[in-house]
Amino acid sequence: MKVLLWIVALGLGWSSVQADGLLAPKPYNYLHPPAVLRRGNTAPTAGRKAISLTAGRSAAGFVFTHDGQAGVHLPAGAFVAGSPATSVLVQLQPLDPPPGLPAFRSDKTPIAADGNAYTVSALGEPGNVPVRLVKPLQIILRWPYAPLAIDLHRAGGWRELCFADSAAYTASTMSCSSSTLGVFLAMAPPSTALFAPATPTPAIPKATHSLAGGGIVVAVIIVLVVLFLLLLLWRSRSRGRPRGPEA
Repeated sequence: MKVLLWIVALGLGWSSVQADGLLAPKPYNYLHPPAVLRRGNTAPTAGRKAISLTAGRSAAGFVFTHDGQAGVHLPAGAFVAGSPATSVLVQLQPLDPPPGLPAFRSDKTPIAADGNAYTVSALGEPGNVPVRLVKPLQIILRWPYAPLAIDLHRAGGWRELCFADSAAYTASTMSCSSSTLGVFLAMAPPSTALFAPATPTPAIPKATHSLAGGGIVVAVIIVLVVLFLLLLLWRSRSRGRPRGPEA
């Protein structure tokens, strides 16, 4: 539940409430923006955080890039490190996707890069001690257009880490579990990924539609409750008013 709340916060944290109640998402920061978005583009940022070690095992924690476009959630004991390390430095860095990025999923569905690739690395400090990831972490990616999957590059090759039916979505993020570090990249149909809008536009995965629909339902329920309370207040005041003389 705590992980879900953080993911939701990441998805809504760069929005402002407008007069009509809608949320305006923040523009995506591209490493290599599409031509139509180059003028207003802001370069993406990296992120790093030291996670403390107790008896050689890391504490639970979150690490995000400074612009919030990529993050990881680490459960307690995710990393194991030897002496003399007293913490694990986790780093996230945007970068060009390594070569060999697939153009099709295993079912022949065409796909393309959706936003930036991010590498996630970790070392024990002090001493740059190698660490082992012994529990899966949660990778969280903000996207310019609703993706179908997150791909992982490791050991010289790409593979699909998760698809829409096994991922968690918010209005502007996709997340899934990974048992290894590496390079992570959201993937979308080429027709949307290559011509992505300046702001996130949730439109493809069923999970995204469900989230949007759930928000509408909650809003309707709140309105109905408010109307019901107003009706009770009106009735209470009507009963308390003195009646005029009877004819």
